Amino acid sequence: MKREETRPPGGLLVLYRVLVAAVLVLAAILAAGTAYGLVRGRKAPGNGTAGTGGTETGIPGEEAIFSNLGTLRVSTAGENPETIIITVAFPYDRSDGPFSEELVSRISDFKAQTREYVGSFTSEELQRTDTEALNSGLLERYNALLHLGRIRELYFLEFIRL
Repeated sequence: MKREETRPPGGLLVLYRVLVAAVLVLAAILAAGTAYGLVRGRKAPGNGTAGTGGTETGIPGEEAIFSNLGTLRVSTAGENPETIIITVAFPYDRSDGPFSEELVSRISDFKAQTREYVGSFTSEELQRTDTEALNSGLLERYNALLHLGRIRELYFLEFIRL
């Protein structure tokens, strides 16, 4: 009796070897990453409040500066609009976790209020208006959005008229 041997086609054998090689490479990358993480060690937990993006200063339980709104470009109202570049920051108590989370969740609302409020002025009105008046108006709008705390003061890190 003759014995017949059946082998898979050559293309399937090549595909199988390629897939096995890919799995071995991925396993090696995973093992190397795990070893690197173990050798490097862990950072101490609780080094900051979630979502602050490293913009905190001060000792835990003290005030920190919230500046996650970034730099905004706002067009003024009127026939000859100007572009205003504005960066807003304010102090907050970083140990108040719920308030910190509310601030982070309201970033888009703060940006919208800033664009709406500053954009409602004409360039001539902005020239005549004191920055303190702009500051207090914007502070009122921000605080109207908040439920878990209040912002006491507001700073313009940048206020540039183009």
